[in-house]
Parts: sequence; structure tokens; C-alpha cells
Amino acid sequence: PEKKDLVEEVIERFTNARLLVNGVDADGNPYVEPAHDALVRGWQKLLEWKQDDEENLLLQRRLTPAAVEWNSQQQAKFLWHANPRLDLLKKVLNSENNWLNQVEAEFVRRSIARKSFNTRRNWGVAIAVMLGLGTGLVFSLIGQRDALIGQIKADRQAAEANLELSQELEASLASLRAAKSIKTEWILQLLKPNYELVNKVTVTLRTMVYKTREINQWNGKIVPKIGNNISLNSKGELMLAETNKNGNITLHNLSQNNYVQLEEHKGVIDSGIAFSRDGSLIATADQAGKIRLWNLEGNKITEFFTEFSDKKLGRYSPTLVFSKDGKQLAIVELYFTGSLGFRMIDTISLWDLSGDKPRRKQPSQNFESYKGIGFDANNQLVVAHTDLGGRSSDLHLSEFLSGKKLAVFKRNFEGFESTNLIFSSNGKQLIMFDRLAALDNQYWHENIPAINFTPSGNQIFYKKDSGIIGIANLDGRSLFEFKAQQGRITQIAFSLNGELLASAGTDDTIHLWNLIEKQLIKVPDQRAIQKSNIFGTVSNSINSVFKKEDHLFGSLYVRNSSGKLLFKTDSKKQNPYDAYSLSSDGTLLAALDSDSVHLWDSSGRHLLKFKAYENESIDNNKIMELKFSDDSSLLVIEQCDSIDYSIGDCTPFKYFQLETLDELILRGCNWVRDYLENNPNVEESDRHLCDNVNK
Repeated sequence: PEKKDLVEEVIERFTNARLLVNGVDADGNPYVEPAHDALVRGWQKLLEWKQDDEENLLLQRRLTPAAVEWNSQQQAKFLWHANPRLDLLKKVLNSENNWLNQVEAEFVRRSIARKSFNTRRNWGVAIAVMLGLGTGLVFSLIGQRDALIGQIKADRQAAEANLELSQELEASLASLRAAKSIKTEWILQLLKPNYELVNKVTVTLRTMVYKTREINQWNGKIVPKIGNNISLNSKGELMLAETNKNGNITLHNLSQNNYVQLEEHKGVIDSGIAFSRDGSLIATADQAGKIRLWNLEGNKITEFFTEFSDKKLGRYSPTLVFSKDGKQLAIVELYFTGSLGFRMIDTISLWDLSGDKPRRKQPSQNFESYKGIGFDANNQLVVAHTDLGGRSSDLHLSEFLSGKKLAVFKRNFEGFESTNLIFSSNGKQLIMFDRLAALDNQYWHENIPAINFTPSGNQIFYKKDSGIIGIANLDGRSLFEFKAQQGRITQIAFSLNGELLASAGTDDTIHLWNLIEKQLIKVPDQRAIQKSNIFGTVSNSINSVFKKEDHLFGSLYVRNSSGKLLFKTDSKKQNPYDAYSLSSDGTLLAALDSDSVHLWDSSGRHLLKFKAYENESIDNNKIMELKFSDDSSLLVIEQCDSIDYSIGDCTPFKYFQLETLDELILRGCNWVRDYLENNPNVEESDRHLCDNVNK
């Protein structure tokens, strides 16, 4: 009513001003219109109103008859639930400037409700269809997977049958088909086959590889024992450099579980290997006196000879030390003089690595009373030595290049072995002979053990013979300790940020520790986990292996916990085995005699015999033990004292790494490759069996 009165007042005023005129149409209905069209065209404000509401006016002209028709028919088909203008009308309905009348407003509400209902119904139908299709797809995939697994089982059984008939070629093709299907069929990558099937296929392929005459030889890796060269690179990854009897070096990235070979050596010396502080460079020295620099990818960067590498000098024992910035390399070379070779001299040289090729910074210096070297906080090489004239046994620290005397520590150091000098970041303290020393008062703290500084330099790390590592204040007060190794610690390495610590010990294990969280970080390499976690008991279903001394003297019988005989070996050995072990999955039995390792499969078939020792020195007073790792990937020979043997505490002597399924496929393919490529009678499905297997 208020708006009606206002409209009538406006019309009256406009009419009195002769801007509007009143009239009646043919049906007798009153109307109002502008007195002249020019008034409309010239009235700018009215034009703006008209333009602003033009869309609404057009919409209203279409909406009104539709709403009236729906109101009279009351049927859903007249609603605007499918009209694209419904969203705009919904905004009008919910706005303050709602120009809809009662019928139009109800029409819009019913249209919105109908659209919502249809949307829910359509989604329900769509979901039902998708579920139906998805279920069908899943069942289809499962069906394909089951069919493929059935084919794999058939191929494996065919391989086993051909092995029994000594038809090695047919057995090879069938076992390779089964193994390749497991490794390459996409559906089995999506829907994994069970472990039992993969295990059986691996056993069959391994049996084929080991039983085939042309390829019946040990091809697993002989894992070298852990040396004393570990490092943490700039990424915090654990690196290990190992030497073998041929003088080659294997560089392991234990965090990534891969390795590269550093070739070209002639008798690498264990002491002649060093990592740079950030772990990005490796320096090596061989018995010919050649120094080589390598990157972590195993690429040789440069090489050079030192002047004191003459073979006539007899025993040659170099020590390599990088500066903290990795731009210098100090080399300490030990050799003997005199006709009887009883006089020992250490020669020190310093090399600049920042140029295109290494450059000696100044002539080498000889030290008959050398005790150690190290780089200070300013990357200056410092040498520790007793009095060169032999007048006292005090320890002198001098800068190598300038000869400047830095400190003298008053004590008898004559009988001490050589040491690394480790300087704190502030240059006020250093560590030598595993003890803390102060440079300002030139005092060596015999009662404060230390092996390195924390990054801040305000605390120290120390170790104990029992395998414990601790952190202490500079006054020696311990803050906390943790058990790092089961035996004596032989080497420790720190990451650049000081958050990670790697330790190696006489128990032949390497551990990686997070010092911030005080937690052990598991490293993929088997040997980097505590021995108690590596070599455990076998599974519950197969847990007893023993010798039966009857007419099959020396044969091995395998029984389960109930005493049921599972299998026995077919060997008629005249002498008993020294040791034996069953893999945790029950697929391999290993036995050790005086010089060889024997392998049998779970049916008792003898697979392989290979040399257990290659020029290693065997202590006849030791008891030899044989064990599989928990995942059956490693076989270890252990040496045990009689006392240790009774409590199961033995020292690993030699490791053998068994071949993976991929490696077995490679060996099998290498044997049948020529046959597949050149024999015209090969089925087309088999001809490309090994195409994507690298030679």
C-alpha cells in the first residue's frame, strides 16, 4: 500500500507537469505513458534505469505467462527446472530487490526444488552406472590376473617337469616365461601376486640356472667385509669405500643401496683412502705411489705421482687428509731407510686441488718424529711432531707452509701412535690422540676423551671401547650416551650440519644415527643393521636342520617343528659338514665343508657348489658357522670361539650375496639369447622373451 501511494503520487506530479498522459485502452483498462517519445530519449536518468533493468524486464515478460500457465495447470512439465535463467531468478528471489509477484515467486521456488530433485536422481543413476561399470571392470581385471597367474603356474610346473627330464633348454624357456610375466605384466604390478607364487618361480628359475651345465657356476656377489672408510656426503647419505684383494675399490652408497667400482688400481692400501669433508670427493693411493681423485659417480677426476713412491724404498704406507674446504690434500708417506730397513721417515706433501690439475704447494718435508696432521679452522695444514733434534719428547704444533710454531704440549708423547688433529671452529681447542687439548694454555687433557667437536664447538663427542658414543661439555661432563656398536668402534663420520653420525665397528656393522632425535636410521644395506637383526631364526613352519648319521652319512634332513620330514639332501658325503643353515623362506639349504659351500633347493636337489675361501687365512682353532640373513639375500660364514659359539656370539668372516630374480632372469636370458634370435623353429611368442633384458 505504501508503494502504491508513492507510485500514484509520482504519476500525479508527472501528469501535472505534462510529462505523462493518462488514457484507457480498448478493454477499458487505464494506462500512463510519456507525453512524447522525445522525453524518453532525452531523459538520461530514465535511460540508465531502463538499461539497468532491461534484462529483468525481458525476463519478467517471459516469466509472467509461464508462471500463470503453471499456476493454472499445476503440472511439473510447466516448471523452469531446465531453463538456464533459473539461476538468475534464484538470485532475484533471494535478493532485497525482489520484483517477483506472489505467483512468480512460487513458480521459481517449485522450479528450483524440481531441479534439485532431478540433479540428485541423475547423480544416483550415474553413480549406480559407474559402480556397475567399476565392479565389472574390477571383476574383469581380477579375471585377467587369475588367468595370468594360472599361466605362470603352468609355465613353472612345465619348467620343473623339464628339469626332472634334464631338458634344460625347455626348462629355461618355461621358467623365464614365468619370471618375466611376474616382473613385466602391468596387471601384476597393479594387483600383486602372492609371495608364495613369486617365491616358487624364483626357486624354479634359480634351480634352472644352477642346474644347467653351461651356466652352473657361482655368480652371486662376494660381499667384502666392511673396511674403515665411511663418510656422509652433502645429502646426508652414508658412503662406504671397500677394498678387495685385487686392489680395486667399491664405493657403496648405503642409503641408496647402490655402488660403483673404482678401477685401475694396483694394490690399494687401506690407509690410502680418504673422503673430503662434504663427501663429494674421494682420494686413493695405490702401492705404485699413484694418487687418484674420484667423484661419487666413480669417475676419475685426475691422477698424479708423488716423488716418494719409489718401490725400492720397500714398505709404503700413505695417509691422505683433505682440508675442510676440499681444496687441498695433505699426503703423509711412510717409508724405511737403511740397509736393514730399520729407520722410519714420514714425508709430508701438500697439494693444491683448486686448479686444472693438482699442484704441490712447496717442497715436501721429512719428519722422523711425526705424530699427526690436520687442517685448522682457516684451512692451514698443521703438523704435530716431537723435538726434531731428539732433545725432548714434548709435542710441537707447527704450520706446515710457514713453519710458525703454534703450541708446545709438555708431556712425553714419544710412544704415541700418529693421530689426526681436529680443530674446533673457533680455533681455541683441538682433539689429538682421542683426547681434548686447549691451545690457549697448551694443555692436553688426558682425562677428557674426545673424537670430534659438535658444529658449535662448545661440546665434544667421545667413545668407549664397549661401543658407546656420548656427548659431553668441554669440561668432560657427559650429557648423554647411546650404544652405537656391539663391539669396539673403529671409525666415526659426521654430516656437514652435525645432525647425522655414522659409526663402524669390529662387529662388521655400520650404523647411521640422527643426533637431533637420538634415533637409529635404518640403512638399506643388510650389513648396516645390527647383527642381531640380520641373522635370526628360521620360520616357524621349517625350523629344524640336523645331520642324520646312518647309511646316508653326511646327508642333511629338514624337519618341521612337529618332527615331520620335509626333505633330505641327495648327497652321499663321506664326511660330515662343518656347518649348515636353512633360509627363512625354506627354499634353500646351505652347508659348509672344509673348503666349499653347497646349496640345495627345497626338494633336496643339489644346486651348486662353490669355493668358500679364496686365499683367506683360516684359524683352525675357530668354529665356523653358516647363516642366512632374514630375507635370504645374504649367506654369511662366521668365525666363533668355542665360548662364543655356545652363546651364538660370532664374528662375520665372509659374506655371499645371493642373486635376485632380476639377476637370475639376466643369466637365463644370456644363455638362451642366441637360440631365441637365430633358431627358425622358436615360437614367435618366445622369440622376444629377452628383448628388454640387458646383456
